Amino acid sequence: MGYQAVVDFSVAFTNHEEISSIIERLLMIPNVTYIVKVEGDFDLHVAALIRDTVEVFKINNEIMQIPNIKKLEAALREAPKTWPSAGQQTSTFGEGIALA
Repeated sequence: MGYQAVVDFSVAFTNHEEISSIIERLLMIPNVTYIVKVEGDFDLHVAALIRDTVEVFKINNEIMQIPNIKKLEAALREAPKTWPSAGQQTSTFGEGIALA
């Protein structure tokens, strides 16, 4: 599909009461594929598929425009050649299906 990499964003925000609206805004960003709440220095982990570095900066800027974002870090990794890969779950509902 032309995706070269996955960008993993770690997002911290100032007002935890706004988590629903922050997630709604994140879901509107094209190519965001994964959002999960985490504990520690950050509040959310967000993954996005990208085709080139221009998209990295575009998504980064879109996230920073969301109100109550106080800190954002990004890490880049190679996009998987196939999905799901061996051992990944294909569903988050119930037990899912683990692929061998």
